[in-house]
Amino acid sequence: LFDRECRAAHNDSAGAGAGLPWEDDDTLRAVLFVGQRLIQREDLDLASKKACNAVTLEYCGNVGNIDSYFNVSCEKVDGNIKAGGYVECGEVGGSITAGGYVECESVGGFVNAGGYVACEDVEGNVTAGGYVECNDVGGSVNAGGHVDCGDVGGDVTAKANVDCGDVGGNVKAAGSVDCGDVEGRIIKE
Repeated sequence: LFDRECRAAHNDSAGAGAGLPWEDDDTLRAVLFVGQRLIQREDLDLASKKACNAVTLEYCGNVGNIDSYFNVSCEKVDGNIKAGGYVECGEVGGSITAGGYVECESVGGFVNAGGYVACEDVEGNVTAGGYVECNDVGGSVNAGGHVDCGDVGGDVTAKANVDCGDVGGNVKAAGSVDCGDVEGRIIKE
């Protein structure tokens, strides 16, 4: 329904999209309007953010980028995903920024999540408010909970236990540390 309405509005109006704060690009956007006024993310109060998290954008197929105030559930994304809530997806060619948790296949960039992160390989850094469970991570990992990963190219910081393969930097943990070779230091908090 949303897609049909947008397509109809675009086809029926010569100036559809005029005045919107983004380019006409390959990004699928799910935003919030009050009347004809676009509500910016920074304008949302806590109650509105919670209401947005009750909505999920489900998209089947491939898309360049996704920018959503809401949760996102999708298949393959060639570019980046930015979501106000959680992200559940297949492979992502770019990076993911989410207000909630992230569950996905491989990620070509970084992952930054307010909740936990559970992915296959991540080429960049992983930052999570909760735990991190991934295969290999090309960059560093910073978790508010435990970390359970394969090899990590950079540092690992966790507020709980760390269980990893080889680590290319330091390991800083509030709990136990069980890793392969650690190129840096192991720091217990």
